[in-house]
Amino acid sequence: MLFIEKISDDLSKDYYCQNFNEIKLQRARARKSAPFSFLQLGRPSGYARFFFMALMKKNTEVAFATRTITFTIIHIKTSRMRLLDETAETPLSLDCSLGNKLDNDNAAVLDCGTGKEGLTPVKVDSDDPNIAGLPEDAPVQTKLNPDYSQTDNLKLVDNLPTVTINDLTSNNCSLNGSYNIYATSDKDLDFTTKGNITIPFATPDSSGLCIINVKSDKKTLIINCENTDAFSASEMIIESQVIYDEDDATPLFKLTDDYTAPVQFACVISDKSLKVPFSNSTSPETPESSDTSGNKNKYFRNGSSSGLSGGAIAGIIIGIVAVVAIVGVVIALAKKGVFSGAAASSKVPIESNSTLNRFGVNNQNANVV
Repeated sequence: MLFIEKISDDLSKDYYCQNFNEIKLQRARARKSAPFSFLQLGRPSGYARFFFMALMKKNTEVAFATRTITFTIIHIKTSRMRLLDETAETPLSLDCSLGNKLDNDNAAVLDCGTGKEGLTPVKVDSDDPNIAGLPEDAPVQTKLNPDYSQTDNLKLVDNLPTVTINDLTSNNCSLNGSYNIYATSDKDLDFTTKGNITIPFATPDSSGLCIINVKSDKKTLIINCENTDAFSASEMIIESQVIYDEDDATPLFKLTDDYTAPVQFACVISDKSLKVPFSNSTSPETPESSDTSGNKNKYFRNGSSSGLSGGAIAGIIIGIVAVVAIVGVVIALAKKGVFSGAAASSKVPIESNSTLNRFGVNNQNANVV
């Protein structure tokens, strides 16, 4: 089913629909050779331009430069009829000039637009094949943490460990929604276990909620992931990007190379794909890990993307059946007069009914001899 609010173009043209996953796959394949990787879109308070886009370099032979990029801008508009804020999509080709950049030219900021477009951007999308890792409808952040328009934060990204994915196994993902990633780092990692880590895909339209375990050599990673959105057997591509801690603000490492899984496979939604914070409580189902200081982080996740577990649904159904049964019994007893017997025995004789007496009803038995 397709709902079209309105069409302002020439209706004599041909219109057609295309599978969204196919569109994403084509885009991801085109971006495998992209020279730049996406970091952030932002519009901090007082910013003079429309928004900025921070990028890191994938190909050292390509230089940052001023360029024109076509975006689809999802922006806020006010309805004159309702006086309510609504969103609209507007395609714009913006001139993006080179802003702050690192001396080694590994990361830079592009300042896009003039700031006089008269729109308040909320999200941005682009099919530009030169920028890998740009999410679908990427949010334009106003509260930035970290703020990659600042050179010091660009240096932070540049100095991150670079992790390379070596293998990915489905681990019966079509049955349990789980898969494993095996990777290595070019630098020693300063943690042994991290949970609640989100690793998005370029395609299919899903992501993984992962636990990262680092082996004793501090460079070998085994990443156990739970799938967040079901997908059929398809080509899985993980684009170049920065991977953040569970707070989605602290960068852990960067993936500088796109990775394509060696085998296509399908995945269901994992029952453990709901993001929750670390817990200090013990649980027999909770995997434990110790850091170098001996402290134990107990990580647990429960629930599912569907909202309720099977046990919870069964409990609700049993409760509803019990309530229906009780109501049925009450109705049956009421029809048999079980509840009216006591009330009938306590009825006041009609002769002494004060309401009838007020209307002059005579006792016909009073003159009977």
